[in-house]
Amino acid sequence: MGVKIFTVLLFLFVAELTFLATKKPKDLGHKDEIALQTDLSFTQLHGTFITPKGVTRQIHASKAIRYADHETLTDINASYTEGNLTHQVRAGSATHRNHLIAFEDKVFYQNSQDLRLITQRLEYNMSSKVLTSPVAFKLWQKQDTQIEGSTFRYDLLHKKMQAERVHYIQEVKE
Repeated sequence: MGVKIFTVLLFLFVAELTFLATKKPKDLGHKDEIALQTDLSFTQLHGTFITPKGVTRQIHASKAIRYADHETLTDINASYTEGNLTHQVRAGSATHRNHLIAFEDKVFYQNSQDLRLITQRLEYNMSSKVLTSPVAFKLWQKQDTQIEGSTFRYDLLHKKMQAERVHYIQEVKE
């Protein structure tokens, strides 16, 4: 009786192996390339870029997450020095994808030439060196000039600005 049970179990085992041998194997290790890349997350990020010329860039963010195709930062404060000009940007959030950085939520820009800008969205294309704001903005130059408008585009390479629905105020001292 025990031999018959063992023979039946052995037959079922061989039948199962034969059945599995006829199936196409599945590669469980192969996944979508993007899914293989893990997210990287930081809290209270402080980054400094040091070159032979000294500190050129600094970034502070309460949270930074790197995904396979973009990065997001929260409560960002970044500065960048190029030659004798320093740029500083503060925003509630920022997203970097390809060559485009989009700052959102109470964006404040300032440079060392006393230029200040406030808007809700500011986009910077790192390839073309073009800065745009598709929403209303306020811009101050020194203490006596104020420009308000609905949108603007500033080409940093050619130093040309285009704006729509502009309201310009300049204080004249006599």
